[in-house]
Amino acid sequence: MADDGHVRKPKERNLTMEETQSSWGTGEKVTLGAAVLLLLDLIALPWHVYAGSWYSTWDAFGSYTQTTGPSSSNGVQGSGAFFGVLVGLTTVALIVRTILQRTDSEMLRSVPEVWRKRPVLEAGIAVLVGLKLMTNTSNLGFGVVVTVALASAILLGRYLTAHQPQVVSDPPVNATSSIDLRNGNGS
Repeated sequence: MADDGHVRKPKERNLTMEETQSSWGTGEKVTLGAAVLLLLDLIALPWHVYAGSWYSTWDAFGSYTQTTGPSSSNGVQGSGAFFGVLVGLTTVALIVRTILQRTDSEMLRSVPEVWRKRPVLEAGIAVLVGLKLMTNTSNLGFGVVVTVALASAILLGRYLTAHQPQVVSDPPVNATSSIDLRNGNGS
């Protein structure tokens, strides 16, 4: 207690990055790892592989390209490029939200609880990956398989986060209320 008879609250502080990383649960690690790999997959791995002599595609910004010989397009090119870009933006939002939740940021407190507590972003990624896949189901490359696996891993990470046991500390033992087991009396 303070001198004036009031109880002082301990000061709240933001966690350092080292403290944050050591307190991450398995679900959060799975979600973050899969999200980062999903971003790399969208940019680097082939979604559609064309072996024909002419290959034409629309990129995310609406420009049309024609090339000769075998070629491929990644997750943010070709048909459904719009959905690929949305998957990327939603994944970035998921990464930012997960990090802000762990650092106990003031910015996250202003976000509605639906976005913080419910798997809205994770479900959005899964739906957008499905929509991207439905735009063109021919000539699929192995990037599609990796993307579906990573979207599933993001959903699994969210499930693990929601079902991880909460750490509850034991209540402090009060020395004045101990029980003497020899006499059966409480003191």
